Amino acid sequence: MKITSLSILFFLLSCQILIAQDTVSSVSNLRIIAKHKGSEVLLRWAPLNPVWWKLGNKYGYTLQRTTLNKEGIADELGYKNYSHTLTVWSHDKWKPFIPNDEYMTVAGGIIFDSIQSEPIPADQPYLVNNIDLNNRYSFALFAADMSKNAASASALGFIDKAVDTNHIYQYRIFFNDSLPGLPSDTAYTVVQFNKGALHQHPDIDHYVSNDSTITLYWDRLLYRNYFTAYNIERMEKGGKKWIKLNHKPYIYSPIAAESDTPFNIFTDTNVLQGVDYIYRINGISPFGEETDFSDTLSARCIFTSKPPVASSLSIKWISNTQLELSWSLDDPNNRIVGMVIARSFDDKDGFEPLHSKLLSHDTRTFIDNDVPETYDAYYRVYTFDKRGNYNESFVAYTERNDSIPPSTPLGLTGDWSSSGDVTLSWNLGKEKDLSGYKIYYANDSSHYFALLTKVSEVKKSSSFVFYIK
Repeated sequence: MKITSLSILFFLLSCQILIAQDTVSSVSNLRIIAKHKGSEVLLRWAPLNPVWWKLGNKYGYTLQRTTLNKEGIADELGYKNYSHTLTVWSHDKWKPFIPNDEYMTVAGGIIFDSIQSEPIPADQPYLVNNIDLNNRYSFALFAADMSKNAASASALGFIDKAVDTNHIYQYRIFFNDSLPGLPSDTAYTVVQFNKGALHQHPDIDHYVSNDSTITLYWDRLLYRNYFTAYNIERMEKGGKKWIKLNHKPYIYSPIAAESDTPFNIFTDTNVLQGVDYIYRINGISPFGEETDFSDTLSARCIFTSKPPVASSLSIKWISNTQLELSWSLDDPNNRIVGMVIARSFDDKDGFEPLHSKLLSHDTRTFIDNDVPETYDAYYRVYTFDKRGNYNESFVAYTERNDSIPPSTPLGLTGDWSSSGDVTLSWNLGKEKDLSGYKIYYANDSSHYFALLTKVSEVKKSSSFVFYIK
């Protein structure tokens, strides 16, 4: 189950400073953490695998406390004076809390089922990898993280109210019974009241937005040692009411290939274009407490893709030099701020705007009053949004009946070399739809002129060389 990741990682990695308390732990099957809150000390612990969790459910734990002197040396006798045996609550003790605490329901159902089931034999440690057992173990630990009541009822949490804030305390936890073949060590943690909290709340690092989402990022590698889950809230800029975006405590669980990703990630998909939003987050610690909210972060959904494109371009001739271009355009998000009509005499490039200012976003027709009579034209409609993103339509082509021939070639000259080569030269015609020339020859100006070349042999050239035998 994806929900398990941070809960398990927290207990596996919490052998360092946690919420301003020094956590000292031997190599053990348990981890314990603590924090002071006013004149109380909150304690949480957990076994490191499902086998020890089942044993803890059955036999319970022993929690002891002593003081440290200025040199940090523990008073071993003090452990005997402060010792609590903690076991899973009875059914009757759970019942009053269940209607108002969903995590009590989750933890209770899982734990009592595990107590009634057959214990895992000590010589079958491979059962630690049993998927169903791991899921139960993980959900039980998560429930204890989310609820102080669930932690206490599961024998995974304790509140020490008999403290002197002038003392430095060391707590230790171990299983009530030690079974052959399953060595049980002791876990330790230290509480010092004159140290403040390292992380009062998580903070959002940055955001990334696109056409329809805003994605928040905050430190994962750091905060996973302090918070099990998070809440994310949003408000429109200038608004007065925060909206919670997660229905359940949010846990980011990256896929295996991204397990080392440095950020928690949350994507808000219910955003509108052009609206400024304010976000904030808070953390839920393994003590079942929510932190203060983070500093706020302002974000806006920004279009990065092309705006909608004009389609169904059509052309209607008004006169020989005038035509009307029309098109369709669907813009449901009102992205388009204007349009440009461009014309070219080549279907691939050379498109030039036909006007100096953007056409209105609701324009659907355009009249070209200066269509050249001598060649065909190509048209495109360009749509623009306010960020400068643009899109271009397919080409609309104006094919007309061309009855006007190219102008008569001028400047014709010729040169005959001694080797028999004849070079003809002339002024290249200026028509843009000129495709080439045909060359005719005769022995005398009064004779019949025969075709010497085809158009394809003299393409837009102003000279030609041929040999006369």
